[in-house]
Amino acid sequence: MCLSGSDVKNSFHVATYCFVEQAKMSAEKTKQGLEQANNDVTAELKAALTTRQEAERRRKLADAQLQETSVRLAETEAKSSELTEKVNKLQVQMQSLVLK
Repeated sequence: MCLSGSDVKNSFHVATYCFVEQAKMSAEKTKQGLEQANNDVTAELKAALTTRQEAERRRKLADAQLQETSVRLAETEAKSSELTEKVNKLQVQMQSLVLK
């Protein structure tokens, strides 16, 4: 609050005091706004980092599942080739027996 003329003998000092007080209040209000903005950005950053960590965890899990599936596919393809070869051999044997 500004001082009245009776509290300060010179009106220049009153005007200067009022200006300084208003500047302090304005600076404090700006400081509070910046602190709130900083808190908001910090919270957003924390949320983004958490989301990034979760995405990385899911990506690693998906990679592991893909690797496991690839191994199973390779094993299945090998077994399929083996069985196809056996079937072909048996068909040849069967044809040779039928022709005899």
